[in-house]
Amino acid sequence: MVRTAINVYSVRELDDSVLELIDRVAEAGYDGIQFSGNHTALDGDHEEIATALKETGLEVPPPHVSIEKLEESLDEVRIAYEALGVNEAAVPYLPQSEFQSVDAIDQTTRRLSALHDELDDENWDLHYHYHDHEFGNIDDEVTGFETLTERTDIKIELDVGWAQYAGRDPIELIETYGNRMPLIHMKDLDTDAEPRECFREIGEGDVDMQGCADAARDAGSEWLIYEHDDPEDPLASIDYGAEFLDSL
Repeated sequence: MVRTAINVYSVRELDDSVLELIDRVAEAGYDGIQFSGNHTALDGDHEEIATALKETGLEVPPPHVSIEKLEESLDEVRIAYEALGVNEAAVPYLPQSEFQSVDAIDQTTRRLSALHDELDDENWDLHYHYHDHEFGNIDDEVTGFETLTERTDIKIELDVGWAQYAGRDPIELIETYGNRMPLIHMKDLDTDAEPRECFREIGEGDVDMQGCADAARDAGSEWLIYEHDDPEDPLASIDYGAEFLDSL
């Protein structure tokens, strides 16, 4: 059964400690907490975090860890997250410049493939979180998304909002690549708004959230992960996201 989680980048502005945020997420009713931004196992005592997770019953989907951190400090990442029973990580972002040309995409693919192989040697899995710019056409309708998907075994963390914003049908993407998509980011956007003004509370934008959830279940995805890049009220958003995901 697909579980629900929140990516805590959504509440990065909160002054809560990691332990305090774990309590908030558990009280809201999520099944898991996806560490990201200012609240991660690297930002606190991972043994205390492991104890808090056990007490609350929260699970940990693959956390967001920058590619630089994974490349330069993999042992630190492994020690922190293996203490939580985690052996996967998701690269949350690479800039648009990494996907603006065939040469750039080739270099990006090689970089991520090398990281994937290094993690695989440690029995870790690698995911990549897509935004909108990876879906842009380069030459002969080649896109970063299709290139990475075809050339690597990296798992796909689909953000349904960004896919919709890029003009792709997230339901169709889940139906096509669902066996590579254990993590689905449930983000809602207004596709007619400017990039920095496009974020909407889940259920209030242009994404068919019910359709995405149904497709994810049919595909065997493991997590529906709530994310809001710019909530007006982060605390209220935590509860609203949990309630909305539970309604799907």
